Amino acid sequence: MVLPLILLDIDDPRAASSAERQVQALGFSWLRVGSGGRLGHHVAKSQSSVAAAVLDTCDGPCATVEAVRSLRGAFGAHLPVVVLLDEGGESALRPLIRAGVESLIDPRRVAQDVGRAVTHALRGEAFMSPRVLAEVCDLLRRTSEPRHRRRLSPAQDLTAQEGCVVDRLLLGMSNGAIAEELDVTEATVKSHLSQVMKKWRVSSRLQVVLHAMRAEMDVSPVVETRIFPEDSPAATKV
Repeated sequence: MVLPLILLDIDDPRAASSAERQVQALGFSWLRVGSGGRLGHHVAKSQSSVAAAVLDTCDGPCATVEAVRSLRGAFGAHLPVVVLLDEGGESALRPLIRAGVESLIDPRRVAQDVGRAVTHALRGEAFMSPRVLAEVCDLLRRTSEPRHRRRLSPAQDLTAQEGCVVDRLLLGMSNGAIAEELDVTEATVKSHLSQVMKKWRVSSRLQVVLHAMRAEMDVSPVVETRIFPEDSPAATKV
């Protein structure tokens, strides 16, 4: 039986070896594809089923985005991709998030996070290492000034109430705090968030934020990174 492949494009030998061990532990085989996924079309013609890809950003975020596009062009638009974010900051995060990458891990945590990130990605879920998550929150805080803010609009298929709930979610408010401010029940807040996730076809609060960023919505500063801490109930529950 031919095992599904996880494609690996990781320059650092130690990180690559660690990723290979985790991929094997998940029951997949692996293939090094080289810079930018150049072997993508070759693998696509083989009998192997490609399940996901794990890439680094050693050649820069723009090159990684091109690699993501190349691989998804070869293996399908929804190919799960995990990226080792070697370079942080807005210049690295923005192009990757806009390219639809929702699994970003710290290269220093390859041994802990690659297997978990791949597992989440295969389920269609987002995953971020703590350091990367903090950088996403910092990006929102630095680039979302109140004077540039606009409400989530019907263009995003949200009702006025759903937009208000998401607006406050991005401020780091809990369901209880949102309910109190909007003068509704907490159950109503949960219902609105559930509807937003259904409309946007996402499954977590983190994915709601990433969807908003990709749509280039202007949001208010994030107060704390607690809005979607790693492995917390808030990361996966409404």
